[in-house]
Amino acid sequence: MAPTDQTSPPLLAPPDNPASWHGSLRRRLDLRIFALVLGFSVVLSLVTTSVWIWLAYRDQVTVIATNIDRIQSGFVAPLAQSLWEFDEEALAAEVKKIVSQPGIDFVQVITQTGKIFTAGRQLEHPLISRTIPISFNYLDRPVPVGTLVIVGDSRKVLAEIGRSIGPIYLFQLIMVGGVASFFFLLFNRMITQHLFDISRYLVKIGVSTEQPRLVLHRRRRNDELDLVADTVNAMREDLYAAQQALLESEERYRTMFEESQAVMLVIDPHDGSIVDANPAAAAYYGYPLDQLMTFTISMINTQTVQDIETDMQSAVAEEINSFRFRHRLASGEERDVQVFSSPISYKGGEYLYSIIQDITERVQAEHLIIKLNNALEQRVAERTAQLVAANHELEAFSYSVSHDLRAPVRHISAFAKMLAEASAPSFSAESQHFLQRILHSSALMGEMIEGLLQISRLNRTPLNLESVNLSGLAGEIAESCSAESTD
Repeated sequence: MAPTDQTSPPLLAPPDNPASWHGSLRRRLDLRIFALVLGFSVVLSLVTTSVWIWLAYRDQVTVIATNIDRIQSGFVAPLAQSLWEFDEEALAAEVKKIVSQPGIDFVQVITQTGKIFTAGRQLEHPLISRTIPISFNYLDRPVPVGTLVIVGDSRKVLAEIGRSIGPIYLFQLIMVGGVASFFFLLFNRMITQHLFDISRYLVKIGVSTEQPRLVLHRRRRNDELDLVADTVNAMREDLYAAQQALLESEERYRTMFEESQAVMLVIDPHDGSIVDANPAAAAYYGYPLDQLMTFTISMINTQTVQDIETDMQSAVAEEINSFRFRHRLASGEERDVQVFSSPISYKGGEYLYSIIQDITERVQAEHLIIKLNNALEQRVAERTAQLVAANHELEAFSYSVSHDLRAPVRHISAFAKMLAEASAPSFSAESQHFLQRILHSSALMGEMIEGLLQISRLNRTPLNLESVNLSGLAGEIAESCSAESTD
């Protein structure tokens, strides 16, 4: 069972026809950029026009307030003179002059007697209304003669502005559309077109890295786009080198995997399925290669499923990488194998790469060696018991021989000493020599018997390592032999 790729596809993955995909993507991007530029321009135009209208309105209010201040400073004195003299014609003329001023809609003069002179149209909710007391200087003393009420309103001006808003906005939209189109074309020519050239180039790199260097055909050089192009070219070279190295590595691996005589399997540790196998594995197990790749490892491993899962997890954790199993072949025969397994990344997942070595003959040889070792140990024990018995017999024989020989030798030595002490003066020189030889030989025989006793006790005494003068020992033996030969 082959592993599934868990990676998500890219959001803008190109279809089988890259040219059609690039054309559609460019049209959508152009439309989006144009809509963004146009929308920003329209909003900016609306904001600037609204600000202009508000400024015009504020200027008109300022003009009305300034006119009222000017009326207060220029028309109050004539009105006071007319009211003092009770000149109604002059008073009506002054009121008409005041109401004719820009932004003044209504003027009202109230005399001290309560008489009212008005001019203009009275508003229910005036924008600006100011009440000004009127005094006449009589003998340098101000005398109240009436009250001036001035009402100003900018609604006429606002109406005129409102009538001009439509043409203003239309002009602004036309101007903004032209400016947006100009900037869109400029942006498209200077940036978007080259970005799509870079995109098309990158798609070609994805298909084949053997492409010429990316060159942007434009007048301006050595800017950010050229830096992007240089980066893309460097990336292309690195990608090509990496792809070549990857292809060579994959080719080496595939050649090693398929042509190797060693049995190799790639196993999914999650479910034990065999995801890949080489021809040597198919030949070893006796199954066709495609059929072997549909198996799970439990179908050829004689262990229980739980033990197999435990061993696979140990191999994934790299705690153990060498295992011994018994694998079942297609013929039903079970063979002893040693498996070397380690985790690898394969087809986007983590798998176990296993090399299987048949060790049936080695296992049989190991069993035979163990059997022979056991037999050898038994034979060594038997021979050791026999040797111990022989040593006991030899010790008893040596003790008996030395004990039986020591008494005659002791008698010979004693009688020889007695003879030498009693009759030595009457013996000839030759007889005395022979007598000394008897004494010497009996002493030597006693030493030899003592040596036999020491040899019999040798297995019960510890060995002491010491240096031996072999030259001196050889000299003594030579002298002894020489003396015997002379005798």
